[in-house]
Amino acid sequence: MTPPLHPRWLEYKHQRNRCLLICLGGIPAAAAIGLVLPSIAPLAITAWFVASIWFSMKLSYFKCPRCEKPFIISKTRGYNGFTQKCLNCGLPKWSDPAQ
Repeated sequence: MTPPLHPRWLEYKHQRNRCLLICLGGIPAAAAIGLVLPSIAPLAITAWFVASIWFSMKLSYFKCPRCEKPFIISKTRGYNGFTQKCLNCGLPKWSDPAQ
């Protein structure tokens, strides 16, 4: 049995899932709206685009539970959305920040 996740990691997990749902699920939703109500299709696509950017940026600036700096952004190392450790303090993803 795995130990329970730190509340900040649960927050990250929810943000990541929400971002994936908006970014990937919004495409078929906008297409369906365009088929049913073609007059509001541009509005639906614009809303999806803005929401995708908003949630992607929110996920990008998720603060590391240990150092409180953005987990996947560093001034010296740039941006890495696939990193498995904090680019600022080296905390491994999903680990206990108290260690």
